[in-house]
Amino acid sequence: MDALKLLTTIDVSDESQGPPVQERSAYSVYWQLGKFFNNDIVFISSKDNSVKGALGISDIKLICDAFDFADREKLSIVFYLNSSGAKLDDGIAIQASFRKLIGRALEFKQTGGKLVFLLGRNIFGGASILAMSGDARFYSEDTRVSMTGPRVLIVKEDEDQKYVESIISRDVRVKADPGAVYLDYGSDKEAEDVLKNALFSCSGNLYEEFYSVSRMLKGSGFLSNRIVIEAEGVSCLGNAPPSPLDLLSLASVIDDWVLPGVIKINCEWSSHSILAKHEESYQSKILYMLSEVLYKKRKSGNSVVCYLLDNISGGIYIALSAGSDKIYAKKGVEVESLPSQIVSAIKKNDNGSSFVSNSCLLESGVVDCFF
Repeated sequence: MDALKLLTTIDVSDESQGPPVQERSAYSVYWQLGKFFNNDIVFISSKDNSVKGALGISDIKLICDAFDFADREKLSIVFYLNSSGAKLDDGIAIQASFRKLIGRALEFKQTGGKLVFLLGRNIFGGASILAMSGDARFYSEDTRVSMTGPRVLIVKEDEDQKYVESIISRDVRVKADPGAVYLDYGSDKEAEDVLKNALFSCSGNLYEEFYSVSRMLKGSGFLSNRIVIEAEGVSCLGNAPPSPLDLLSLASVIDDWVLPGVIKINCEWSSHSILAKHEESYQSKILYMLSEVLYKKRKSGNSVVCYLLDNISGGIYIALSAGSDKIYAKKGVEVESLPSQIVSAIKKNDNGSSFVSNSCLLESGVVDCFF
């Protein structure tokens, strides 16, 4: 069974709550009211025929509108997601949109909202972080999830396409993901029951095992040497992309922070990792967990301010910015939608990143202030 078949169990209203039908062609998503087991829900759906499902600024605004509606009406959300991530043609402002989107998902979950993802073929980039916010993820037979698309993950001669595909396959993800569900039950009824339970039951924190791991790292003295604890906060050292250990170490330190007031994060990290071996750890989930740790620390009374000391891009920017109160950047620092290696692989004629002015970063909401 794939996610599309499971969608047939949801009775969707003919009346769209998003853009009118005649305007839907301009979007890669839409949303409607629906019913599942006689319970009202909000149904958000990617359009499979929309330029590889890339999410642009207008699409993300539409998704946030659906979150707002579900929040007001106290409704659960079912999200059919099939997306290659950020729409690069929208420029650097797409980073501000993903910052808002993940922040909105965090807020929705914090207020008790129930959110379930039915996954299509491709769940890459910022879309993969979004998927991690769900109470459950239903994997189709061919679902592939990673921060980085498979052709970019092939960064070594011995990492052929088959090897990379196995790393980001559904089988690997289900083993690493406590919120994962196979869609290959003996009957459709069993899959429907699991979906019903995920949407309407009271469940615990699906990421508790990751929080336990991060706490163990600090308690055992196994924190990454790229994390330095200081009086006012934490420094993330070195321009190289963080490994899973680096990310878990940062989450551990923030989660364990006991001092009141502002937590200052000084970040030199450049982007999320594009190494296939790091995708085996389910990098998207660790990045979402980092955002959640930051967000929960804010909700417990701290203020979290992140200082970007060097150029940054991709998932690490999204995770830090979505979870923090403010993002400050050193003058001259550039923020990119994706690591330059990914951009050059996707856009064959693009030789890397292009300069974005400080004023543009401020106006778009990518950065809140320069220092």
